[in-house]
Amino acid sequence: MKILVPIDGSELALQALQHALALARAGLAVELVLANVQEPASAYEMLTLHDPEALAEVAVGAGRDLMAPAVKLADESGLPYAETVVVGDVVPALLEGVADIGVFADAVDPRGLECHFFRHDELVLVLPAGHRLAGRGPVSLVDALDEDWITLSDGAALLQRLQEAAMAARRPLRVRMQVRSFDTVCHLVASELGIAVLPRHAAMPLVRSMDLRWRPLSDPWASRNLVAAVRPGTQDPTTLSLLRFLVEPSQDTKPPKGKKQ
Repeated sequence: MKILVPIDGSELALQALQHALALARAGLAVELVLANVQEPASAYEMLTLHDPEALAEVAVGAGRDLMAPAVKLADESGLPYAETVVVGDVVPALLEGVADIGVFADAVDPRGLECHFFRHDELVLVLPAGHRLAGRGPVSLVDALDEDWITLSDGAALLQRLQEAAMAARRPLRVRMQVRSFDTVCHLVASELGIAVLPRHAAMPLVRSMDLRWRPLSDPWASRNLVAAVRPGTQDPTTLSLLRFLVEPSQDTKPPKGKKQ
């Protein structure tokens, strides 16, 4: 039996992998499949590079960078596993059977998928040490729009959210560089090439390891819910076991009081 574990570079993804490893150690005969889904190339990337194979290599490389901690954990377990990077959006990957479980923001159209509340998350401003905006209290995106920005590639839901917020403020979003992974975003921020907005849970390990600074955003749209989704009617017991683990309530994943689930 195969267990597919979605890996996105977050601590919670590693916790899901640890749960799958625990099932294997308990005697379940399984082969683990570690999977990362990268967004497809944008129209801009296709027009500028003119090389679909090179774009695919970049996407796979970004996915493997995100999966490195999970691969290390799987190696240390001594259990059999496979790893794969899939290029495509999460929802179509689920609908087409490429993936069994996906996690995405609740603002994304689920297109009939069976969705369960996963956890609350917030978007935070990520800054180099010593930046003028470094501090402790919440800050509005408008106060950071004079800065150069490091963002994800065109088509990413997070970039779209930033562009919409900048447009609402009638200000431009000064995008300096666009990359495919949170890890690369943080490396560029650490090099003082710009600032970024990232999901807090995914950003914190990178912020700590690169000695970056972060501040919460005061904008209402920065508070969001993530959902774990499967195809309707999923009956596979291993998939359902992993789904239950992901959506099991905990103090770290519940939405704060006063915010809707």
